[in-house]
Amino acid sequence: MTTPNETIEDHMEAIYELQRDMKDATWYERQRIEEFTKRLEEKSKPFNDKIAEHEAKIRDIVFVEQSSFKNDYGKVTYTKGHVRVSWDTDKLLGYAVAYPAVLEFKKESKVDPRVNIKVE
Repeated sequence: MTTPNETIEDHMEAIYELQRDMKDATWYERQRIEEFTKRLEEKSKPFNDKIAEHEAKIRDIVFVEQSSFKNDYGKVTYTKGHVRVSWDTDKLLGYAVAYPAVLEFKKESKVDPRVNIKVE
């Protein structure tokens, strides 16, 4: 519980100082994590690049075939494109009951087909 003399600024200053002290106290660990993360990213890059190539080829095939695929390694889900309809709720609420011409507020956007790849 706060005392009458404590202010928001006092609490903010305390938080600031604690965060600064924590940053100082964990400097070595944060440096090690940063170095480890950099090494991990460097080692992972060639694998991730090859994975991205395979995923692109899978997408190309599935977009042409327009069908999903499943095997022992995972599944590829194809979702066909469609038109998404949405309504401007602020405008619609005021006119929906009284004015059937509410269709002028209708918005449509095209949703492109997509492929989802999940390796299990």
